[in-house]
Amino acid sequence: MSEKKVLLSIIIPAYNCENYLEKCIDSIIFQELESAEIILVDDGSTDQTSGICDNLSCKSSLIRVYHKANEGQGIARNYAMQFARGEYITFVDADDITEKQGYSKALEVMMQTKADLGIFGWSVFDDEDRIDKVFIQQNDPSIIVTNYEDVLDDMSRLRTKFGSGVWNKIYKKSILEKYKIRFISERQVISEDYLFNFVYLSYCKIIITSDIHIYKYRKNQTSFSHRYQSDYLYRLENFASFIGSSELYSRDVIDKTNIKTFSLIKTCIIQEARFKSVSEGVAKIRQICQSTTTQRIVEGLSSDYLDTMNFIAKLLIKNKLAMLLYIFYRLK
Repeated sequence: MSEKKVLLSIIIPAYNCENYLEKCIDSIIFQELESAEIILVDDGSTDQTSGICDNLSCKSSLIRVYHKANEGQGIARNYAMQFARGEYITFVDADDITEKQGYSKALEVMMQTKADLGIFGWSVFDDEDRIDKVFIQQNDPSIIVTNYEDVLDDMSRLRTKFGSGVWNKIYKKSILEKYKIRFISERQVISEDYLFNFVYLSYCKIIITSDIHIYKYRKNQTSFSHRYQSDYLYRLENFASFIGSSELYSRDVIDKTNIKTFSLIKTCIIQEARFKSVSEGVAKIRQICQSTTTQRIVEGLSSDYLDTMNFIAKLLIKNKLAMLLYIFYRLK
């Protein structure tokens, strides 16, 4: 008997997510996707996640489990991609959930339009299942985009509609394989999802944006993004270096991505104001402002992208006013 064709590979890295993993997997299984597979990668968990992964694989034939040493989410996704059999690939974080029937509807649109990339609706929810924000409103018309620069421009903005993450998007495996597109480790760069999309978009001819909602992102206050990250500036500079040295786009397009890097610089400063004492925080913020990367980005950043508060932030950063930046973000 020939092996059943797999349309969609759903890749889920799992690290110390014992409180969320089952709900995440159930939200996918309940969609009754006959032509899908779930590739679950236990990334060296130290809690009960590993055993939960094995138990879940007994619940559904859709699930394949792999165990590996801990190297981070990006590398776990890369590891999973080598086993993916689907024509399309999507990614799910183990503490999030998916929307009912979302993937089947999204795949139908992908195949009808022959899209290289599908960007779908998503929302943010908290631990009490309250919806906080909705992105790509339902009843927004589906749009076929042939200019990938417009999509990159949106993903780079401070208030993005499409999101810079990978979990509300569906990718063609053939493009990922042909151009060897993989994640850079989040231990090396900030916003590895954005960089993955940055590369992938350059090879797309047809992009579909749709109001079909496929994903619910958990606003998790204990996640990596809500903790102090001592190596943030190092990873930020690596991010900026990757963008700045890219030959995938024209210089005009690269310059438009400065707004994304600016938002990461702000986050770097905000965490110092939020977590550190005045003396230590001001010293770190001064170091951030004095960085050649920081000064290059704010010099090249058009004020057309900025509201009043961000314009003030740009001026403070450009003039290296560390104490005022500490106060500015400490009080916000």
